[in-house]
Amino acid sequence: MTITGTVLDGSGSETSGQIQTLSPLADVTGFSISLDLSSSTVPTTTTNGTSVTKLGAPTMYNDATRGYVLTVTGSTALAIPITLQPNYTVTCWIRVPGSVSSGGSVWQFTNNGGLESSSALYLKVNQGGTYIGSNGSASWNTQSNSFTVGTTWNFFAVVSTGSTFNLYMNGNIISNQTTTGKTAFSSPVSINVFIGYDSGTEYVSNFRVYPSALSSTQITNLYNYQLK
Repeated sequence: MTITGTVLDGSGSETSGQIQTLSPLADVTGFSISLDLSSSTVPTTTTNGTSVTKLGAPTMYNDATRGYVLTVTGSTALAIPITLQPNYTVTCWIRVPGSVSSGGSVWQFTNNGGLESSSALYLKVNQGGTYIGSNGSASWNTQSNSFTVGTTWNFFAVVSTGSTFNLYMNGNIISNQTTTGKTAFSSPVSINVFIGYDSGTEYVSNFRVYPSALSSTQITNLYNYQLK
């Protein structure tokens, strides 16, 4: 995009010319689940009208960086039904208080009451590192890595291609895992996504599920678009 304007040349005189500007950052749309977490009220529906069930008493917190965000701790959670495609992407921003050195899942896919011990897939983020794993009848042990998260906001994306998982942190891929057991399926499945429940204390913002495997470029674009 260019605009016409008046600029100073090297001599200090005004000249007429074109000023090159950067294109505005674009959102990555096409999501199947998106939560509006921008007000002081815990949402009861997703942005496309899917009902959200509250477990316990999750609350909203007015964060200095991201505004209102969801607070999940212990067994508090939001539960959302979803038809999950074999190729999908889950994205969200997470901040972990400095006192949380271990804890349960920030989000998980399960039809068994939100318990991480029987979940098809979960993402765990705490001061001890970041983890992605599956339990129950899945033959996949927890995949962990050494990327510590600090106490600031971090953007996470889990991308499933049907045969592999890619875990991104702040736009960069930090882990790769082959799908197996409950995480490997070739046709859509009906399941619930739990945000929280079996967790420590975390703040969550901009939670989305996409019915496709986003590219690394799309992940980077989404990170930059939502960056505050």
